[in-house]
Amino acid sequence: MKAPTPTQNDVARLAKVSHTTISRYINNKGHISPDVKERIKSAIEDLNYKPNMFAQGLKSRRSMTLGVIFPDIVNPFFSNIFKSVEDIAHRNGYNVILCITDENAEKEIDYLKVLKTRAVDGYLIVPSPSDDYTRYNILQGHHIVYAVRKPALENIICYKNADDYALRLAVEHLIALGHRRIGIINLPLTIPPARERLEGYRQTLRMYNIPVDNDLIRYSPFSMDVSYHETMALLELPTRPTALISANMSLVLGSLRALKDKKLAIPSDISLIGVDDFETSSLLDPPLTTVALQVCSLGELAIHALLNLVQGNVFEPKTIELYPELIVRESTWPANDP
Repeated sequence: MKAPTPTQNDVARLAKVSHTTISRYINNKGHISPDVKERIKSAIEDLNYKPNMFAQGLKSRRSMTLGVIFPDIVNPFFSNIFKSVEDIAHRNGYNVILCITDENAEKEIDYLKVLKTRAVDGYLIVPSPSDDYTRYNILQGHHIVYAVRKPALENIICYKNADDYALRLAVEHLIALGHRRIGIINLPLTIPPARERLEGYRQTLRMYNIPVDNDLIRYSPFSMDVSYHETMALLELPTRPTALISANMSLVLGSLRALKDKKLAIPSDISLIGVDDFETSSLLDPPLTTVALQVCSLGELAIHALLNLVQGNVFEPKTIELYPELIVRESTWPANDP
């Protein structure tokens, strides 16, 4: 026969305190002496008591649910962010509803409407690539934190990577190795980080008095196949690049396949840098030099900010940029003439 589920009254009896004291402990309200807190904690652990978060939500007029809108979850960049978000939300007693937009603004609008009917307590949003941000008007008065991509809106809270600086790190590293013809496979410019990365690429070349050659700039969605074809186009130029930057893991893999098909050795024939460090970067042959974005930290900061908003803490509108780190491995080398 299944044992009955422990209640607050059971915890109160074991800890030898009142039911009111247990409620104050669970809701973190009012003063409770350290020795009483320790007795309650031990009683909760001994009974394996799980607070009824739904009932607490009714009392506090909160659903204890957060809406998370991401463009993709297959891409490790987004899945790693979501893992941090979900873990911290769960540890704080919140459920998460994940909505995947597939980079489609119309789909995002549908999900915004659905989440609003579910009365979620707050929204963590990675905007889909559309410059029409009026879609967020329906969330006026709600708790919102934006992540990864900053929408052109005033008075918002946003956590993102310093994407222009990421490309500055990559380009400066290659210039220091003597490279002047530096190709880039960038994400589409409909995505704000891609525009920032392109600007970082161009500014850094100009800073070192290197002309910007638009023939060396190519674009690919999150697609290995498109990246492959765009890399091949760069390699078939009359004077090919001596170094290449691929702005995403999928793009890196496409570039690697193109270099293999062209029988170009890395780094003796061409240097390669990836933007965003991923688990297999150090396992590639040769190990890949990368610009490591602050992925998990970004998710942690964004969800903590949202939880603070939901719990009534005041946050001034701000945009926080997290600065990446260059990780030099074996895929970059002093320049050789192509």
